[in-house]
Amino acid sequence: MNKRNYWLLGLLSLLLIVTGISFRLLNNKENPNDTIDPAQHKKNLYANVQTWGLGKSISTYKSNDRDYLWFFDQANTGEHSGNNCGPTSIQMVGKWIDEDFKLTGEDIRKDFRPLGGWWYGEDINGALDKYKIVYQMKIIQDKYDLMFIIDAGNIAIINNNMDVIPRNSNENQRTNRFYDYVTGHYFILKGYVIVDNKTYFEVYDPNNWGATYTDGTPKGQNRYYEAEALLTSMLQWYNQAVVIYPKTK
Repeated sequence: MNKRNYWLLGLLSLLLIVTGISFRLLNNKENPNDTIDPAQHKKNLYANVQTWGLGKSISTYKSNDRDYLWFFDQANTGEHSGNNCGPTSIQMVGKWIDEDFKLTGEDIRKDFRPLGGWWYGEDINGALDKYKIVYQMKIIQDKYDLMFIIDAGNIAIINNNMDVIPRNSNENQRTNRFYDYVTGHYFILKGYVIVDNKTYFEVYDPNNWGATYTDGTPKGQNRYYEAEALLTSMLQWYNQAVVIYPKTK
């Protein structure tokens, strides 16, 4: 084989390697959040407000997001993934506070009820204490209590009855519940949007199990729950929010 053929063979091999890496990044089903840029979300929301099922005109939008990725799918959290909405919520708030937070939902589960089963308020609080995450319990009476959490620059862990959140079977829309299995559930409240005078809360719902929209975005990432439904789902189940504060400098 002459030098020209060797050169062509080397170039072809390099192209195959680059193509393979790009394909894996674009089709990373094990950890799809690696390929999502949350910094683009506000622009996408305004451009797709009708397609996503929220309405026509946004009057207010507030979101306490980060310029790095902090959404996680509980499906990837080990043996007890089916009950790991609580540990995964702790993982998300840890990451929201500190980009260098390394513990996974699987790691956190090993510290609290390692044999499996539901998590309860004592587990959430115990994990927050153990990992030195600053929080405060807040009794919720109306949607404005939840909005105030966001307005103050914080996020919250919510524990509710998901059966009260309406099921939305439209695969293109991003409002309300996108799965059938319903029970008590933990997730993250991170923002709100008012569209046509109707309020929706922006959440990170870890009960995702690899579900994505056609653009590859996980369905649990930046989902919108109707304020009144979310409030009712909390008041019927657990009327307190676990308010999470940013790390002080």
